[in-house]
Amino acid sequence: MSPGAARREELPPTSLADRAGMRQVADRAGVAMSSVSRVLSGHPDVSEAMRARVMAAVEELGYEPNMLAQMLRRGATQTVGFVVGDISNPLLAQIALGAEVALRESGYAMLLTNSVNDANLDATHIRLFQQRRVDGLLLSVADETSEDTIATLGRIPKPSVLIDRDLDLDEPASAVLSDHVQGITQAVEHLVGLGHRRIALVAGSPHVRPTRERVAAIEEAAAAHRGVLCQVRSGAFTETHGAAATRELLDSRRPPTAVIAGGNQILVGVLRELAGRYPFLAEGGQRAGDLGHGERQILELAMALAMEPRLLLLDEPCAGLSPEETHGVIDVIRWARQRLGLAIVIIEHDMSLVKELADHVLVLHQGRLLASGSIEAVQADPAVRAVYAGGTK
Repeated sequence: MSPGAARREELPPTSLADRAGMRQVADRAGVAMSSVSRVLSGHPDVSEAMRARVMAAVEELGYEPNMLAQMLRRGATQTVGFVVGDISNPLLAQIALGAEVALRESGYAMLLTNSVNDANLDATHIRLFQQRRVDGLLLSVADETSEDTIATLGRIPKPSVLIDRDLDLDEPASAVLSDHVQGITQAVEHLVGLGHRRIALVAGSPHVRPTRERVAAIEEAAAAHRGVLCQVRSGAFTETHGAAATRELLDSRRPPTAVIAGGNQILVGVLRELAGRYPFLAEGGQRAGDLGHGERQILELAMALAMEPRLLLLDEPCAGLSPEETHGVIDVIRWARQRLGLAIVIIEHDMSLVKELADHVLVLHQGRLLASGSIEAVQADPAVRAVYAGGTK
């Protein structure tokens, strides 16, 4: 063999054609191809000696099984396609993450496409997954009414799960649905209880289930109270629509006194428009007849949460509030921690509030760390007890 040929053998594989196949593995191990197949498929009827010989040859040659060929032989690709209407929506991103983890644990891979709220892309992506022979589909499409999407799904005999969507299919698909009615109904009841009579909903696309459910819920809830009017502004699930719709509502002849945001991205736009129009709300200022201290604090918390922080730092969040207002703020903090999984650091001098809010406590006194641990452990610490017994907080 020439030096040039030897050098070529030492180079790593650069393409599928260059990679070692099962025949080369069998020749290197000195066994039949059927033995290689049994070893690589995990067949129990293989001796340890045979397994060791084959695996040694696999490692020497850098052999990689042709998974596509294996899957085609089995008639399954171990992949699931996820058609997402808008992956920039943090909620859908979290759903995609959860689905990917669950599928991976079951031996499946997930392929994801983003339709950027374009119904035409929904159908295109479904056909793409069909060409890739996925074993099933997860669907959070941008438009449930798209004839192209419905027709395409009707031609694809794949198991499908709808994510908060309701498509008119010939063969009903499984679905995971959220209860949008209860949340809107409770919001209206709360606002009516506060005295509001003109309530607006800034909603997303009317072509998907969440918006239809929310619009129907606010209309029904408003109709249940004499003199309560509801206004609805539907559009895209975007910050831009949230701000524009809020601006239009507030500039109208009979502006609403309360606005409900129908989506987390819409909420950001609603809050930014309110903050720009009423800066005293964002700055914590006071005006007679406007929001109370507790309501302003809750609004500030909502504006902070709309930014989707990884960490929230609160400095005496209930200072100067009445007991009723304090309970309202505590409820929001608990909700953010439990439902959003948000890490929250609270600077607080009132030990009773620490008991209500904290899982882990650090006690500082005159710049020195006195104790750290659970609330029970900290309260039992002699140094902490001495400080509090002396009337120092």
